[in-house]
Amino acid sequence: MRLSENSRFYVDLVAFVGLLAVFSWLALFGRLTLYCDWGVPVLGLGALGPGLVLAAFAAYRRSWPAAAIALGFLAGGAAVCLSFWTLGEMLYRLLSLLVLAPALPFAAAWAVRPSSANRRRALRVAVLLVLLLVPHQLWLGTRWFLLHREAVRIIDHAESMRAFTGEYPADLDAFDWNHPRYAERVAYGPGGDCARVTYWLVWPGISHWYSQAGGHGYYAD
Repeated sequence: MRLSENSRFYVDLVAFVGLLAVFSWLALFGRLTLYCDWGVPVLGLGALGPGLVLAAFAAYRRSWPAAAIALGFLAGGAAVCLSFWTLGEMLYRLLSLLVLAPALPFAAAWAVRPSSANRRRALRVAVLLVLLLVPHQLWLGTRWFLLHREAVRIIDHAESMRAFTGEYPADLDAFDWNHPRYAERVAYGPGGDCARVTYWLVWPGISHWYSQAGGHGYYAD
């Protein structure tokens, strides 16, 4: 059965709003369960929701402009998701509210009424999301990767010193840094049974830690 233009509009509207509601619920549910083992992945799925919904519409309409817009929203959502680990929970919530929420009406307007004017507006918002979020989060993500590698090397160094001398080193004077510029972002603490390294990307209050016994941990507040 072939749908009329008006019928197709309402089917698209219901489908778009329904899918968006599901992902919004996932984002809310992820926030409420943030400190459970599965809370952060659910939250991330909610943050990626708008881009996933738009990607589904792009595939449905077989439209390259729609795919480009969806890719922009997916990149912005992924960057917001990464900001939980780089900037902490409060700034993550702020970015979700101030960046993604105002973008949704433009995406919705394009999805249900794919005119050239709506497509241009949605494309501008998608490009803006990418420019505002992705470069900064890539920079912080790279810093996180390098700092974590240094943390692992520090713990390996401490464990090898303990195996040789019987105790952990009191400081990192003998440690050979791969990236000395990050030394000021690292705090080392020898313990009785294990050594632990704490490091931060922007400020000490939002910190990651690593130890051989406990692995990686994160304080997001």
